[in-house]
Amino acid sequence: MERRAGTRMTLAEQVFGPQQIADLCGVEADTVKKWRQRGVLPTPDGVISGVPLWWRTTAVLWADRTGRLPEEDVDLDGP
Repeated sequence: MERRAGTRMTLAEQVFGPQQIADLCGVEADTVKKWRQRGVLPTPDGVISGVPLWWRTTAVLWADRTGRLPEEDVDLDGP
């Protein structure tokens, strides 16, 4: 679904769990689990029921800074 200009992201679109980070970086979810165990991921912005969560901006900036963001452009303002 394409977003219209000027519309806001939902909270679900703004919060990334391990699966969304895997999707963002083009890797398997197990890879993200290993990154977390090795301390490669940024400190989570929050944890709910034991699941680490990051704001979308945190995840995208981390992936870009560490060279894990695929070459295509990722818009910080939307999916």
